[in-house]
Amino acid sequence: MSTGFAGTTRLHSLMDTQKWAQNFAHHLEDGDIVALNGNLGAGKTFLVQNIIAALGSSAEVTSPTFALVNEYQAQARLVFHWDFYRMHVAEEALEIGWKEMLNEPGAIHFVEWADRFPELIPVTAWRISIQSLSENERKLHWSGPRDIVPA
Repeated sequence: MSTGFAGTTRLHSLMDTQKWAQNFAHHLEDGDIVALNGNLGAGKTFLVQNIIAALGSSAEVTSPTFALVNEYQAQARLVFHWDFYRMHVAEEALEIGWKEMLNEPGAIHFVEWADRFPELIPVTAWRISIQSLSENERKLHWSGPRDIVPA
């Protein structure tokens, strides 16, 4: 469980999700880890795509479901986008460089399906749980080390 701040946000459209992602991106700092959870199709990858774009990346951000981890450049930062969905044990993440990538100076990490291996997620991580309410409407529960000031 993250320490610090928490909140719930209801997003009524894809545009609301994009705006929330842009605002959230401004609160991220070097070394942050963002643990995302939600059912299949809840919008985890869509949210990450928009956050990474707001961080300054022009890359086409795709789901790392089969690659397990994708790496992007967002201005001067490295961004790692993990997906634990297809992993069976935490050691799989360790084998492909979890600890080494966490120690990459200035990097930010997004982890989809983080609840599969909670032992890998530091207590200081941001946590976002996405609940799908309809085709475009979502409810986000978040917690993290800093408050998210509305834009």
